Amino acid sequence: MKKYLDHLETTNNNMKTLYESENPAREPSNNCNIHLISKCNEEIDSRYCILDFDLANREVFDFVDLNLYISNDSIKKHNFICDIQLSVPTGLYRYPHAPDTEETSEYYETLKAQIITRINDTIPIYCTRQMRKNYSLIRNLSKPVLRMLYHDLTGDASLSNDQISKEIEERLRFIILLEDPSIIIDLRTNNGFQGSKFDIFWDELDGYFNEALIYAILYIPYVISIQKLRERIITHLNTKYQGLPLPSNISIPSKEGIRLNFAPSNAYITKAMQYTERFNVKYKMQSRLLQKSSENEHYCHMIFKYEREFNIKYQDYAYFISADDKHKVPIGEDIPVSTGVHNKKTLAPAEGEITAADHNFTKLS
Repeated sequence: MKKYLDHLETTNNNMKTLYESENPAREPSNNCNIHLISKCNEEIDSRYCILDFDLANREVFDFVDLNLYISNDSIKKHNFICDIQLSVPTGLYRYPHAPDTEETSEYYETLKAQIITRINDTIPIYCTRQMRKNYSLIRNLSKPVLRMLYHDLTGDASLSNDQISKEIEERLRFIILLEDPSIIIDLRTNNGFQGSKFDIFWDELDGYFNEALIYAILYIPYVISIQKLRERIITHLNTKYQGLPLPSNISIPSKEGIRLNFAPSNAYITKAMQYTERFNVKYKMQSRLLQKSSENEHYCHMIFKYEREFNIKYQDYAYFISADDKHKVPIGEDIPVSTGVHNKKTLAPAEGEITAADHNFTKLS
C-alpha cells in the first residue's frame, strides 16, 4: 500500500506541474520520431493505391498529411499504418501523444532535418491550461468568445469542452472570415440603449404597474408569471386598439425580453448586468407576517391560557385536541390570508412588500 500511495502522490504532483506549466508537455522538437518504410516490390494493396500514387508524383523529401488517407477509427488507423505498402521508400514522421521508449537507428535521422522543420510548421499547437488562464486575465469575456480569440491569436488547436461552445466558436470563426461588420448585432439596442420598437408595449405595461400599485403593501402579486403578464398586456392592447390583429407599429417582446427589463433579484451576481431595470419590479416570495391587532386580543390570549392550564390540571380526565388549520371556516374580521398552497416567487414591487396573514389567523368552526 505504501508503494501505491507513493505512486499516486508522484502522479498527482506531475499532473499539477503539467497543468501549471506555460509550455506544452510534449513538443515536436523533442517528442517526434521517424520510421523508415522500405520500398515494396510486391503488388500494392488497394488501400494504399491513392497514397502511393500521390507520393510517386511528388518531389523527393516532400511530405503529405497521412490523416487525409486513413479513417478516423483508431483500430483502422493502426492497421493501416502497421500494414502500409508503398512503391517508393518513405519516412513516416510521427508526433506521439506520449514518448516512445523503443530504441532503433531509424529514429531521428539527420538526413530528414529539413523536412522535419517544414512539417513542424503545419502541426497544431496545443496550449496548456495555465497559458489559457493567463490570457483570460486580460479581459473579462464569455468563455466561447475568449477561447475563440485565444485560438485565433495563438493557433491553439484544443477542442471545446461541450457542443454548445463548439457551435458558438464556429459562428464566431465564420463572422471573422467574412469580415463583414454589418452582420454583427449592435448590442446597444439590447441593453444599454433602449430602442423604440416596443415603446407602446412598455407604456401599457408601465400603466398596468402604476394602476396596480396603490398602497405600499401589496397583498396579492401583480401577476403569477411573465407569460400571464404578457397575455394580460396583449389583452389590454387589443381592447384599446379594438380587436385583432394589432396595428403593424405595435410589436410584442418575448418573455425573456420582458424579464430582462425588470430589476434583478440579486444585484451582486454576474447575470444582473443583463437587466435594464426599466421597471422597478422583481420576483419576491409572499411573506406570512401580516398581523392585525384587536381590542379583544388580551381576552383571547387569557382564555386560551386558562384553557391550557385547565387541561394540564385535569389531564387524567380531559383530552386536548388541536385541529390542523388547512381545512377551516374563516371567522372574525376581514384580513388578507395566505392561501396555504406551495409558495413561490411572483412579480411584486422591488421596494415594496407583498405579504398576508398566516393560516393561524383563522380558526376551525
